[in-house]
Amino acid sequence: TPLLRRRRLHAECVVLLAEGRREDARHLLTAYWQEAAAQKLPPFAEDGAFLLARLAEAEGRSADALRWYREVHQRYGRAQYAVWVSRAAAARLRVDQEALLRRARQLEYDSLSDPLTEVPNRRAFDANLPRLVGDAQAAGAPLSLAILDVDRFKRVNDTHGHLVGDEVLRTVARLLREHTRTADRCARYGGDEFVLCLPAGRREAAAAVARIVRAVADHDWERVDDELAVTITA
Repeated sequence: TPLLRRRRLHAECVVLLAEGRREDARHLLTAYWQEAAAQKLPPFAEDGAFLLARLAEAEGRSADALRWYREVHQRYGRAQYAVWVSRAAAARLRVDQEALLRRARQLEYDSLSDPLTEVPNRRAFDANLPRLVGDAQAAGAPLSLAILDVDRFKRVNDTHGHLVGDEVLRTVARLLREHTRTADRCARYGGDEFVLCLPAGRREAAAAVARIVRAVADHDWERVDDELAVTITA
């Protein structure tokens, strides 16, 4: 094939130069270069101009060597520079794309997560509820919904301060999350209200909620603040 023939010719020229047969190498290289230039082939891929420059340099023809080295720069250097620029641009695009994807994921998480308690918010729960109901119906399994709120939460804020109130909500959310199987079944529904979606019938769900209520009441709240006691009601 033409490609194999050019590669063989290139290899022959390298051997001729190594053997010091400069006249034969010049003849073959000149013929090769004329053919490559006529067909608008990328000679830099075959290293033809570089071999001609080395030949001229070996023969003491400095001006010709400089001309061929300039040819190498013009053809290979610019082409390689364009490749480097393209690769750099592609790398920047990949970095920008990854940053945008991370930002999009973060925004999606922020829009569906309560920033204080880090459990799903009402929007996320409302979006997940049809799926949970559909899965339960498809499986013929029971599903129960429970809404719980922190008792006298305003008094907690007024007596102990809003920072303590925030910690109460975070702790209640953690305790609720610990008693649910998956994160999408527990959400802060607003204010001091939380909602649970339990894969259980009424009696089993009531028992599970009672355990959660006891867990919240039995928590060592005085570690959060002195004389603090917190209970929840379903």
